[in-house]
Amino acid sequence: MKLSTQLAKDTGNGVLVVSPTAGGISCLFLGSSLPSTTRPGEAKEGAIVFDLSGLNDDLEQHVLAVVVRWTSGQYPALLKMSRAGIELDKAFVPNPDRLADIVKIASGCYALRVFYRPNPSEAAVIFTTQPKVPGTSYVADGNLLCQFLVGKVGIDELQAAATAVQAEISAREQLARLQEIIQREKGGWTSDDLAADLEGILTQMAEEKQRVDSDLSAKHHEFASLHEETNKLRTIWRLARCLISALNEPSFLARRRAIKEQKEELIKALSTVG
Repeated sequence: MKLSTQLAKDTGNGVLVVSPTAGGISCLFLGSSLPSTTRPGEAKEGAIVFDLSGLNDDLEQHVLAVVVRWTSGQYPALLKMSRAGIELDKAFVPNPDRLADIVKIASGCYALRVFYRPNPSEAAVIFTTQPKVPGTSYVADGNLLCQFLVGKVGIDELQAAATAVQAEISAREQLARLQEIIQREKGGWTSDDLAADLEGILTQMAEEKQRVDSDLSAKHHEFASLHEETNKLRTIWRLARCLISALNEPSFLARRRAIKEQKEELIKALSTVG
Protein backbone atom coordinates (compact mmCIF):
# COMPACT_ATOMS: atom_id res chain seq x y z
CA MET A 1 0.00 0.00 0.00
CA LYS A 2 1.30 3.45 -0.95
CA LEU A 3 0.72 6.29 1.44
CA SER A 4 0.90 8.71 -1.47
CA THR A 5 -2.63 7.55 -2.34
CA GLN A 6 -3.85 8.56 1.15
CA LEU A 7 -1.74 11.66 1.88
CA ALA A 8 -0.70 14.73 -0.06
CA LYS A 9 2.34 16.93 0.57
CA ASP A 10 3.22 20.51 -0.19
CA THR A 11 6.40 22.47 0.55
CA GLY A 12 6.95 26.20 0.47
CA ASN A 13 7.69 29.32 2.52
CA GLY A 14 9.70 27.31 5.03
CA VAL A 15 6.95 24.83 5.91
CA LEU A 16 5.92 21.30 4.96
CA VAL A 17 2.21 20.48 4.86
CA VAL A 18 0.95 16.87 5.00
CA SER A 19 -2.79 16.40 4.53
CA PRO A 20 -5.31 13.64 3.64
CA THR A 21 -6.23 13.25 -0.01
CA ALA A 22 -9.92 12.65 0.74
CA GLY A 23 -12.54 12.68 3.49
CA GLY A 24 -12.53 9.82 5.97
CA ILE A 25 -8.73 9.74 6.18
CA SER A 26 -7.03 10.81 9.40
CA CYS A 27 -3.56 10.75 10.94
CA LEU A 28 -2.67 9.68 14.48
CA PHE A 29 0.43 11.77 15.15
CA LEU A 30 2.94 9.95 17.40
CA GLY A 31 5.88 12.34 17.07
CA SER A 32 8.30 14.17 14.82
CA SER A 33 11.85 15.46 15.02
CA LEU A 34 10.66 18.69 13.37
CA PRO A 35 8.48 21.30 15.11
CA SER A 36 4.85 20.90 14.10
CA THR A 37 1.35 22.18 14.78
CA THR A 38 0.23 18.85 16.23
CA ARG A 39 0.85 17.27 19.64
CA PRO A 40 1.93 13.61 20.05
CA GLY A 41 -1.12 11.41 20.52
CA GLU A 42 -3.43 13.78 18.62
CA ALA A 43 -5.57 12.45 15.76
CA LYS A 44 -6.24 14.86 12.90
CA GLU A 45 -8.35 14.75 9.77
CA GLY A 46 -6.85 18.02 8.59
CA ALA A 47 -3.35 19.12 7.67
CA ILE A 48 -0.23 18.75 9.79
CA VAL A 49 2.24 21.59 9.30
CA PHE A 50 6.00 21.22 9.94
CA ASP A 51 8.50 24.04 10.34
CA LEU A 52 11.49 23.64 7.97
CA SER A 53 13.10 27.01 8.71
CA GLY A 54 15.64 25.57 11.16
CA LEU A 55 17.11 23.02 8.76
CA ASN A 56 20.72 23.67 7.83
CA ASP A 57 20.86 21.96 4.44
CA ASP A 58 19.05 19.58 2.11
CA LEU A 59 20.93 16.56 3.51
CA GLU A 60 19.61 16.97 7.06
CA GLN A 61 17.21 14.08 7.72
CA HIS A 62 14.18 14.04 10.01
CA VAL A 63 11.47 11.55 10.87
CA LEU A 64 7.69 11.52 11.27
CA ALA A 65 5.98 8.75 13.28
CA VAL A 66 2.34 8.47 12.26
CA VAL A 67 -0.55 6.05 11.88
CA VAL A 68 -2.69 6.74 8.79
CA ARG A 69 -6.32 5.65 9.18
CA TRP A 70 -9.02 5.23 6.61
CA THR A 71 -12.23 3.23 6.29
CA SER A 72 -10.57 -0.04 5.27
CA GLY A 73 -7.48 -0.06 7.47
CA GLN A 74 -4.73 1.56 9.53
CA TYR A 75 -1.11 1.90 8.48
CA PRO A 76 1.69 2.80 10.95
CA ALA A 77 4.74 4.39 9.35
CA LEU A 78 8.07 6.06 10.09
CA LEU A 79 8.60 8.52 7.23
CA LYS A 80 11.70 10.41 6.14
CA MET A 81 11.50 14.21 6.00
CA SER A 82 13.95 16.85 4.80
CA ARG A 83 13.94 20.39 3.45
CA ALA A 84 12.93 18.90 0.10
CA GLY A 85 9.74 17.49 1.63
CA ILE A 86 8.56 14.08 2.83
CA GLU A 87 8.96 10.66 1.20
CA LEU A 88 5.53 9.10 1.65
CA ASP A 89 6.40 5.75 0.07
CA LYS A 90 9.82 5.26 1.69
CA ALA A 91 10.50 4.22 5.28
CA PHE A 92 12.89 6.23 7.42
CA VAL A 93 16.15 4.34 8.06
CA PRO A 94 17.93 5.46 11.28
CA ASN A 95 21.50 4.82 12.39
CA PRO A 96 22.14 1.13 13.16
CA ASP A 97 22.57 1.76 16.89
CA ARG A 98 19.04 3.16 17.26
CA LEU A 99 16.04 1.45 15.70
CA ALA A 100 12.33 2.16 16.04
CA ASP A 101 8.90 0.70 15.43
CA ILE A 102 5.24 1.47 16.07
CA VAL A 103 3.21 -1.08 18.02
CA LYS A 104 -0.54 -1.46 18.49
CA ILE A 105 -1.40 -1.51 22.21
CA ALA A 106 -5.22 -1.44 22.03
CA SER A 107 -7.98 -0.84 19.55
CA GLY A 108 -7.04 2.39 17.78
CA CYS A 109 -4.11 3.02 20.15
CA TYR A 110 -0.44 2.87 19.18
CA ALA A 111 2.92 3.50 20.83
CA LEU A 112 6.30 4.51 19.46
CA ARG A 113 9.30 2.41 20.57
CA VAL A 114 13.00 3.20 20.20
CA PHE A 115 15.75 0.61 20.66
CA TYR A 116 19.21 1.90 21.53
CA ARG A 117 22.14 -0.53 21.30
CA PRO A 118 25.57 1.13 20.90
CA ASN A 119 27.29 -2.23 21.47
CA PRO A 120 26.01 -5.13 19.29
CA SER A 121 27.00 -7.64 21.98
CA GLU A 122 24.72 -6.04 24.59
CA ALA A 123 20.95 -5.96 24.91
CA ALA A 124 19.16 -2.89 23.61
CA VAL A 125 17.77 -0.22 25.93
CA ILE A 126 14.11 0.32 25.03
CA PHE A 127 12.22 3.62 25.33
CA THR A 128 8.49 3.77 24.63
CA THR A 129 5.54 6.15 24.77
CA GLN A 130 3.53 3.36 26.44
CA PRO A 131 3.71 3.51 30.26
CA LYS A 132 4.27 0.59 32.63
CA VAL A 133 5.83 -1.86 30.16
CA PRO A 134 8.33 -4.18 31.92
CA GLY A 135 11.88 -3.86 30.65
CA THR A 136 11.33 -0.44 29.06
CA SER A 137 11.70 3.23 30.00
CA TYR A 138 8.63 5.42 29.58
CA VAL A 139 9.06 8.71 27.71
CA ALA A 140 5.76 10.54 27.27
CA ASP A 141 7.02 12.88 24.52
CA GLY A 142 7.12 11.14 21.15
CA ASN A 143 8.83 14.20 19.67
CA LEU A 144 11.80 13.62 21.97
CA LEU A 145 12.09 10.00 20.81
CA CYS A 146 12.06 11.15 17.18
CA GLN A 147 14.74 13.76 17.93
CA PHE A 148 16.87 11.00 19.44
CA LEU A 149 16.41 8.88 16.30
CA VAL A 150 17.97 11.60 14.13
CA GLY A 151 20.67 12.51 16.67
CA LYS A 152 19.23 15.86 17.75
CA VAL A 153 19.28 14.79 21.41
CA GLY A 154 21.58 12.31 23.14
CA ILE A 155 20.97 9.25 25.30
CA ASP A 156 21.56 11.27 28.49
CA GLU A 157 18.68 13.63 27.67
CA LEU A 158 16.41 10.67 26.93
CA GLN A 159 17.27 8.88 30.18
CA ALA A 160 16.78 12.07 32.19
CA ALA A 161 13.32 12.58 30.68
CA ALA A 162 12.37 8.97 31.47
CA THR A 163 13.60 9.34 35.06
CA ALA A 164 11.62 12.53 35.63
CA VAL A 165 8.41 10.96 34.31
CA GLN A 166 8.90 7.83 36.42
CA ALA A 167 9.49 9.91 39.56
CA GLU A 168 6.16 11.67 39.05
CA ILE A 169 4.28 8.42 38.38
CA SER A 170 5.78 6.67 41.41
CA ALA A 171 5.06 9.62 43.69
CA ARG A 172 1.40 9.67 42.65
CA GLU A 173 1.12 5.92 43.27
CA GLN A 174 2.59 6.44 46.73
CA LEU A 175 0.11 9.26 47.37
CA ALA A 176 -2.78 6.93 46.54
CA ARG A 177 -1.46 4.43 49.09
CA LEU A 178 -0.96 7.21 51.64
CA GLN A 179 -4.57 8.31 51.23
CA GLU A 180 -5.74 4.75 51.91
CA ILE A 181 -3.70 4.68 55.13
CA ILE A 182 -5.02 8.08 56.15
CA GLN A 183 -8.61 6.86 55.81
CA ARG A 184 -7.86 3.98 58.20
CA GLU A 185 -6.15 6.16 60.83
CA LYS A 186 -7.80 6.19 64.27
CA GLY A 187 -7.16 8.01 67.54
CA GLY A 188 -8.50 11.41 66.57
CA TRP A 189 -5.55 12.45 64.38
CA THR A 190 -6.70 14.69 61.48
CA SER A 191 -4.70 14.13 58.29
CA ASP A 192 -6.51 16.38 55.79
CA ASP A 193 -3.80 19.02 55.98
CA LEU A 194 -1.09 16.41 55.39
CA ALA A 195 -2.86 15.02 52.32
CA ALA A 196 -3.32 18.55 50.96
CA ASP A 197 0.35 19.31 51.56
CA LEU A 198 1.45 16.21 49.67
CA GLU A 199 -0.91 16.93 46.78
CA GLY A 200 0.63 20.39 46.52
CA ILE A 201 4.10 18.85 46.59
CA LEU A 202 3.24 16.48 43.74
CA THR A 203 1.79 19.35 41.73
CA GLN A 204 5.09 21.18 42.09
CA MET A 205 6.93 18.02 41.05
CA ALA A 206 4.79 17.74 37.91
CA GLU A 207 5.43 21.39 37.07
CA GLU A 208 9.16 20.95 37.64
CA LYS A 209 9.18 17.83 35.46
CA GLN A 210 7.47 19.77 32.67
CA ARG A 211 10.04 22.54 32.98
CA VAL A 212 12.91 20.02 32.91
CA ASP A 213 11.48 18.32 29.80
CA SER A 214 11.10 21.70 28.08
CA ASP A 215 14.67 22.65 28.92
CA LEU A 216 15.94 19.30 27.66
CA SER A 217 14.46 20.01 24.25
CA ALA A 218 15.70 23.61 24.05
CA LYS A 219 19.03 23.58 25.90
CA HIS A 220 20.90 20.34 25.33
CA HIS A 221 24.23 21.98 26.24
CA GLU A 222 22.93 22.69 29.75
CA PHE A 223 22.19 19.03 30.49
CA ALA A 224 24.45 18.87 33.56
CA SER A 225 22.30 21.47 35.31
CA LEU A 226 19.09 19.75 34.25
CA HIS A 227 20.40 16.43 35.53
CA GLU A 228 20.86 18.08 38.93
CA GLU A 229 17.23 19.21 38.83
CA THR A 230 16.16 15.63 38.09
CA ASN A 231 18.13 14.43 41.11
CA LYS A 232 16.18 16.90 43.24
CA LEU A 233 12.96 15.29 42.01
CA ARG A 234 14.33 11.90 43.04
CA THR A 235 15.08 13.26 46.52
CA ILE A 236 11.57 14.66 46.89
CA TRP A 237 10.06 11.36 45.77
CA ARG A 238 12.24 9.45 48.28
CA LEU A 239 11.19 11.75 51.11
CA ALA A 240 7.53 11.28 50.18
CA ARG A 241 8.03 7.53 50.54
CA CYS A 242 9.69 8.06 53.93
CA LEU A 243 6.66 10.05 55.01
CA ILE A 244 4.43 7.12 54.11
CA SER A 245 6.67 4.79 56.14
CA ALA A 246 6.32 7.14 59.12
CA LEU A 247 2.59 6.50 59.10
CA ASN A 248 3.29 2.86 59.91
CA GLU A 249 4.98 3.71 63.24
CA PRO A 250 3.18 1.60 65.91
CA SER A 251 3.17 4.35 68.54
CA PHE A 252 0.80 7.26 67.97
CA LEU A 253 3.25 9.80 69.43
CA ALA A 254 6.17 8.31 67.49
CA ARG A 255 4.07 8.41 64.35
CA ARG A 256 3.20 12.10 64.78
CA ARG A 257 6.85 12.98 65.55
CA ALA A 258 8.12 11.06 62.49
CA ILE A 259 5.49 12.66 60.25
CA LYS A 260 6.50 16.13 61.42
CA GLU A 261 10.19 15.43 60.74
CA GLN A 262 9.51 14.05 57.26
CA LYS A 263 7.26 16.97 56.35
CA GLU A 264 10.03 19.38 57.37
CA GLU A 265 12.51 17.48 55.18
CA LEU A 266 10.10 17.63 52.24
CA ILE A 267 9.60 21.37 52.63
CA LYS A 268 13.37 21.86 52.81
CA ALA A 269 13.87 19.78 49.64
CA LEU A 270 11.16 21.69 47.79
CA SER A 271 12.83 24.99 48.63
CA THR A 272 15.79 23.94 46.42
CA VAL A 273 13.60 23.45 43.35
CA GLY A 274 12.90 26.17 40.83
